[in-house]
Amino acid sequence: MFGQTVKLVDFGLATTEAESSDFGCGSTFYLSPECQGGYVEMVKSYNSAANDVWSLGVILINLVFGRNPWKQAYPRDETFSAYILNNDFLQTILPMSSELNEIIKSVFCLNPRKRIGLAELEQRVLACGSFTSPDFLPPSAGSSNPPASGAATAAMAAGPGGAMVSASVVAQAVTAAQIARAAQPSPHPDDKLYNNGDKEDSGVDLRSMA
Repeated sequence: MFGQTVKLVDFGLATTEAESSDFGCGSTFYLSPECQGGYVEMVKSYNSAANDVWSLGVILINLVFGRNPWKQAYPRDETFSAYILNNDFLQTILPMSSELNEIIKSVFCLNPRKRIGLAELEQRVLACGSFTSPDFLPPSAGSSNPPASGAATAAMAAGPGGAMVSASVVAQAVTAAQIARAAQPSPHPDDKLYNNGDKEDSGVDLRSMA
């Protein structure tokens, strides 16, 4: 602590390069999709700053709620799959305010070109009136019916500091098409991450991962 300012420092994998081709480096909790090679298409490099913003979003969730949003931003991860299908999903399993939910959605944008920048993220976090919602009801609270999503069950069962995942089967499989839709709005035509016309960077069919 420096006065009332918290300094978060870890330069073990720091880089001065705007674009990086080092994939899979670091703890899986914090890796952005593109840092793992890309989801919509395989990529040869990724934007370092946008990757850092994603990691900061995971840290923000951890600071506010004492746990990570998912074990890994990967299709086989149950909670991440649920988030792809519904980007308001985290608000249904965490006591998250609507204001923070909007910030989180801008951070966990699958298309790094559309992801919020660091300066704007700082401004929005500082201006956030409330991070939590006092009216939050956990899934199935007050009901004898089981939660609709296996991911919700896993999330509520996870202990503090743990990732919100389990070995149970995800309620609905995530396909490549659904991931592509989650990356909307339409990307820049020069963006190799999402340019289906660039055969050199064509990627894997995520349906084979289900």
